[in-house]
Amino acid sequence: EATDAKKSRKDQSPARGDRKRQQDKKRDDDRRKKDSNRRPDEERKSKEDDHRRHDQELQRRRDEKRRKDEERCRKIDERCKEREMERKARDDRQRKEDEERRVEMEKRHREDRKRREELMAAKRLEEEANLLEEEAKVMRQQQATLNVMQALQNLSQAT
Repeated sequence: EATDAKKSRKDQSPARGDRKRQQDKKRDDDRRKKDSNRRPDEERKSKEDDHRRHDQELQRRRDEKRRKDEERCRKIDERCKEREMERKARDDRQRKEDEERRVEMEKRHREDRKRREELMAAKRLEEEANLLEEEAKVMRQQQATLNVMQALQNLSQAT
């Protein structure tokens, strides 16, 4: 990120690039002057050396750019991995909460079902008790009727 800021400053300052080009041109001109005093063989070697230095500089710049790109990609990958880990942790927490909620709901449903069954059983027992009371009442009435009829029969036989 610091290199990005430097790059942006370089981009904003065109004079700096011009200055660099001027320095390069002056350096090349000085070399040419020195080379003009040399023999052709030395001049050829000097040009080869210049080309070699230039190629080395280009390679160094490429390597530096590649290294910066790799570093940037590595940081991006690390951030992605961190986000992925956070997402997984969040998903795990959510799954755990959902499972707890589901278990709680099942427990509540079982308790409700048990309560309803108990109420239904109590209601059935109450209805059965009412039926038994009703039957007992009917039986008492029938017994009373039977007793009255027997008493009447005994009276009729006694007379």
